[in-house]
Amino acid sequence: MDTPPGRTPAVDESLTSFLGSFQRLAEIAAEQSQRERTAGCEPLVPVLQAHLGTDPRTLPVLTEQLSILRAVDADVALEHVIAGYGGGGLIGIGGGEQRWNSSLSEIVQHAGQYGRFPVGPVDYRMVPVGPDTERSAISFGLHLFHVARDGASQPVAVLERGGNPELLT
Repeated sequence: MDTPPGRTPAVDESLTSFLGSFQRLAEIAAEQSQRERTAGCEPLVPVLQAHLGTDPRTLPVLTEQLSILRAVDADVALEHVIAGYGGGGLIGIGGGEQRWNSSLSEIVQHAGQYGRFPVGPVDYRMVPVGPDTERSAISFGLHLFHVARDGASQPVAVLERGGNPELLT
């Protein structure tokens, strides 16, 4: 390899070595910072992997977007479907407002890669269902249940995101 004018091979090797060491230092600092931020939080990916029986980051995701006006209908429908298959679990996903702007596949990828989006509380909100009545509906939660298919029990994960009026979603 030719050395550019004004540089010696020793300088280039020293610089390359320094930059490699500096990059590793930055990676270690980022890892430590991430450990401190997520200390005491239950990671999402292992929970999903235990339920689904495989790494959730490798699975396809089907998305069905509904109008915020249909959120209550979807909440009721999911409740009945899950009960019809014997029930299931419901977990929340932490991560602040960023989760509202991320798809389920992004949430799972970032949860695994960066430790974002830990398991958290389920979000609920009161929604009108009639002129004088309201219902507590899931605003953001992950349903974990099983469905019977061809005589076998298949695990399913459904993210219910009922809309966030503050974000107009």
